[in-house]
Amino acid sequence: MAAAAALVIAPLAIHHWLAFGAPWRTGYALCGEATGFGWEWFKKNWWLMVTRLNSPGLTLIFPVGLVGFGYLATRDRKRATLLALWALPAMLLYTAYYWAPVGDGPGYVRFFVSVFPPLILAALAMLTETMPVLALGGFVALAATANWREATQSLEHRTERLQFVQRTWEILRQHLPADAVVVANGRTLNFVEFAGDHAMFSSDAFDRSAIKNRTKILNDLDPHPFQRRKAETLARTLGDKTDAQLAEMQRALLVTNVAAGRVVALVASRAEFRNARGRLGDTFAYDSLAEWEDGARGSTWTLYQLRMRPKESLAERKSDLEEEIDQLQFKVKTMRAEFDERYPGAQPRWTEITDIEKQLRENRQQLKKLTGKK
Repeated sequence: MAAAAALVIAPLAIHHWLAFGAPWRTGYALCGEATGFGWEWFKKNWWLMVTRLNSPGLTLIFPVGLVGFGYLATRDRKRATLLALWALPAMLLYTAYYWAPVGDGPGYVRFFVSVFPPLILAALAMLTETMPVLALGGFVALAATANWREATQSLEHRTERLQFVQRTWEILRQHLPADAVVVANGRTLNFVEFAGDHAMFSSDAFDRSAIKNRTKILNDLDPHPFQRRKAETLARTLGDKTDAQLAEMQRALLVTNVAAGRVVALVASRAEFRNARGRLGDTFAYDSLAEWEDGARGSTWTLYQLRMRPKESLAERKSDLEEEIDQLQFKVKTMRAEFDERYPGAQPRWTEITDIEKQLRENRQQLKKLTGKK
């Protein structure tokens, strides 16, 4: 049996050795997440663990399962010990894990799936010995209904997300050649990369606020999902760039690809498109190739092909004016961000000063009118 187990584990150990330097070293070590366990995290997360294991974990069953452990400990120590050794180590370990998102959904509960069976068995062991058959059947029906509702809601949301992913794949495969350049946000590129052998550029890589959000992990030694070496490289190469400089880098990159004859496409929601159009300036024209819906988020997405902008015609002035507004909005946003970074807290005060000056001018105008009436 030991030899069979070693045979199964050997390929994984060899992969870890080649990829990360040692059989016992995993990809989590690159982010420091392998050390993300501790008493401080346990104290912070224990209540979240309790509430999430009850919902959306095991609605109604979780608290009964905990009581069932105590019940079995006084009546059948062997079963109690077996189920406790099955459930408690994983519960305690992952309660002490640093990554504990507070939002709804399976993100956090997935760590505890292995403890579901012993909790269910402990609950049933107690209930079958303490409740009449009809009452037990009623409880099982109630718990099943509650958990079914929770599961179907989660599956419906997940289905909508996957349908959006599938629709995105279909559209990209239909409209883009295999060697196209695709620009989108990082979350979208996570699944777009499976649609073809495209060259992909994340719009987040040219956004100063996104870069700062990535590199802020260098301010402490805590574990983070983002690799520290990546953050160091990002800070070294782009960390000192302004939004205007990043926009110019993105523009030059896309111009080079369009000039080389490659299809350059943008996948964006309406809000993201306006931001991209403002960022890229008047260099490109944007041909809409397809439009589809993201039902889970209630947003509309569009696939655009970028081409070099021809000379303007009179009919295009309205569209050009809208684009110029987007560019000015981007410029104002950039200048405000740089101002806030250089002078933290000064912008609200400056706004207050300009409001007072506006009120002062209005009062002077009103006084002037009243003086003229005399």
